[in-house]
Amino acid sequence: MTEPPQRTRPLSIRQALGKTFLAELEADLAQHGRDLIAKLREERPYDYTKIIVGLLPDELAFERTLEELPDDEMARLLDVLRSLVHASPATSSREGDDAPED
Repeated sequence: MTEPPQRTRPLSIRQALGKTFLAELEADLAQHGRDLIAKLREERPYDYTKIIVGLLPDELAFERTLEELPDDEMARLLDVLRSLVHASPATSSREGDDAPED
């Protein structure tokens, strides 16, 4: 019978490298994070929103229903949703789409 292959990198080295990487990532975010987040928000709003959604819990408790929103808040919400739909790669990369522009 053949012996199982030896690990070339012990688990402790992998853990140490992971800790080092996370420490460097934390330092980089502390130094550049604010500017990068702003750049992402301005240049790639779809990806910015995907990151936010990915960080949210699976369930959110809403304090109000849509019917309870004042008209001005509903209008702002619709504006945000429209901008996200227009920024979506699926809608921005389609050619020959006859859908009317708002």
